Amino acid sequence: MGKAVIPLHPDYVYSSMKNPQLRHAYDNMLMELHIVKAIDKGLYILHMHHETTQCFLRQSRDFCLLVAERSELKKNLLVGSSVEVPECPPNPSITRGKVFYSGWVVEPRTLKTGAVATEITYLLQIDFGGPIPAYILNIISQRQPLAVAYLRDYLMSNPPPAV
Repeated sequence: MGKAVIPLHPDYVYSSMKNPQLRHAYDNMLMELHIVKAIDKGLYILHMHHETTQCFLRQSRDFCLLVAERSELKKNLLVGSSVEVPECPPNPSITRGKVFYSGWVVEPRTLKTGAVATEITYLLQIDFGGPIPAYILNIISQRQPLAVAYLRDYLMSNPPPAV
């Protein structure tokens, strides 16, 4: 789990996060990503291929997710869970992992200055689908909660245009 406050408006943060192609900007283990199938507005099948290399040892995993976007009052959700669909077959050269109910919660927060900021929470429960050396698992376990910080850093270096 990762949690942070980003001093940018929640609409900008959420609209950026909803763009799957921007994930490359803040997820350095992501090698490939594509929408396999659009099901409905805010509901799609997403394929992601992640890879990490440490000390000449490469570990690759791919995931096929059903992703849903939802907004309720002032709370925005971007959630995903692994699915098996014919349009997203496993690659025999990459271990298929499983993502359980995981995702992002984006909520407005008023700062002491009165400015509206974004509180963001990231939850992830994952089964890597096969053995991973302990030291690489430790690296991945440390990086995943930092996804919120990586997202914040990217958004702060690419703020919305002034109106």
